[in-house]
Amino acid sequence: MIEDLESWFRVEECSFNSIFGTFEGHRIYASRKVAEKIEIQTRYAA
Repeated sequence: MIEDLESWFRVEECSFNSIFGTFEGHRIYASRKVAEKIEIQTRYAA
């Protein structure tokens, strides 16, 4: 999925903190509408 998103949007590797600890992930510079589609496609695991 990340490779497909990279062809449309700027994507960067990053780390982020939550109450569960520090996680490695990706920052995707896209609209909230795109984020909602990612959430649905990943069954809210992203």
